[in-house]
Amino acid sequence: MLWPPFKQAARESPWVGWWGLGASNAIIPPDREIARLIQSWAAHHEYLRMQVEGGEIGRGLLVGLFVQWVVRHTRAFTRTEKLSMRLVVLGFAVHSFIDNVLISTTACVFFTFSTAVFASGRLLNTSELA
Repeated sequence: MLWPPFKQAARESPWVGWWGLGASNAIIPPDREIARLIQSWAAHHEYLRMQVEGGEIGRGLLVGLFVQWVVRHTRAFTRTEKLSMRLVVLGFAVHSFIDNVLISTTACVFFTFSTAVFASGRLLNTSELA
């Protein structure tokens, strides 16, 4: 029920998005009937929210930087570790289709965990210690 207004907002400025960060309140005001009915005005679709806030360019940059972050930091892992961690991040990316994951407490935990795993992989790689 919330996605159509977000999709309309995304169509209004598809490449750069002009709504900016935190656009949910501008697209669906908290006092609107649908927001009161379901007790939320968040799209619960991270890719749609990213498109509204930053357009295709902003969304592409964010996704591209996440991919680069994961690929770069999993290079030193064994094949199994690399596959496991990349699948964990892929699961997070898939979950982003049905929830606002970048602005949640679970995202803070996920990014802290990922950073710790990446750091341990770097420390264990003897070629980087030399």
